Amino acid sequence: MTVMMNNRAFTSALKNSRPRPKTKTFEVLLDIVGEPDMAEVIWIYMGEDSLKYLDYPAPALNSQKKWWRFLEPKNTIRSLLRTEQGRVQIWKMLNDASAWL
Repeated sequence: MTVMMNNRAFTSALKNSRPRPKTKTFEVLLDIVGEPDMAEVIWIYMGEDSLKYLDYPAPALNSQKKWWRFLEPKNTIRSLLRTEQGRVQIWKMLNDASAWL
């Protein structure tokens, strides 16, 4: 329960500091992600390019992959959305990204 409250507080702080107008792309993103807070944070960071990054194997999502396993499929936001643990990993990446922005 506290994780959800922390995510809501984090999302509302980002919305206040970096407002971004929503377009039809945001509606598509919201349908894919299914979680309004997560979709909002992804939208704030990536904007109109957010749909393109759903299938990008970001290094932050693949830090546990070893170099000799280069043929294994890489984690993407879209693939991690399928599991609860994957959603936690996405939130961790989004929270870590806020430290750099």
